[in-house]
Amino acid sequence: MDDNIKRKPFKKAHTKRPGADKYKKFIGNKSEGQGFADNRKRKVQHEYLKILSKQRKKDEHQANQQSERNNRFTDKEESSSSAEKFTKFSKSKWQSEQTKVEKARKKTEALKRKREREEALAKYSDKKHQKNKTFCKRTRKGQPVMKNQIEYLLTKIEKQVNKT
Repeated sequence: MDDNIKRKPFKKAHTKRPGADKYKKFIGNKSEGQGFADNRKRKVQHEYLKILSKQRKKDEHQANQQSERNNRFTDKEESSSSAEKFTKFSKSKWQSEQTKVEKARKKTEALKRKREREEALAKYSDKKHQKNKTFCKRTRKGQPVMKNQIEYLLTKIEKQVNKT
């Protein structure tokens, strides 16, 4: 090629916007600045993971202290309550039985709450159905029966008076 011919530098289309020449636009190369963003991102991730690990260690430490306190308390109870000490196996068996009992108790409570909720819902829907049934009654000409609505309002007012 001829050395006399000079080539113009390649400009991308989006740099021709007004005001685009004020700031350098980083496209995608590490040499054009994307590497700085990657490094910054890695640094932030590293700091976040550091904080998480510190928090995890702190939580584990607190859990260990709590379990030590519980172990001391149970050891004192066992030594004072009976002369013979429990083996690790019998202790774990007792704990598993306790968890089973607790689980069963929670399950029965949940079933009881569910049953109560279903009963209340059925009662509410029956009451609503009866109210709608009385309000939907019509005369031969298609007008609503006012007697039912007035009775409903009367019972409502009586309930309010009885409460106060």
